[in-house]
Amino acid sequence: MQKKKKKIESLLKSYNQQEQNERLKEEKRIKLKEMRSKERELIKQGKSPFYVKKSVLKNMEKEEKLNKLKSSGNYKKYELRQEKKRLAKERKTISFLQD
Repeated sequence: MQKKKKKIESLLKSYNQQEQNERLKEEKRIKLKEMRSKERELIKQGKSPFYVKKSVLKNMEKEEKLNKLKSSGNYKKYELRQEKKRLAKERKTISFLQD
């Protein structure tokens, strides 16, 4: 009985995660489409074209994510996870270099 319950919970969790990922992907696509349409309008008005680089888009997304985390109050949790990841990566490289 416990195994079934855990399996159902994990399936539900993965389904919710998939929905959230699809929603985020759709939001990203819509924002990119809006940016491009604004750029086309500016070009029609005679302005010189300015195409956003992928790196700039990534930075904008990261800033937006951090602002969202700060507003929801989960920023400290996010920072701790990132620090934990960074430390694990450092430990791995140090052990690799020592061998």
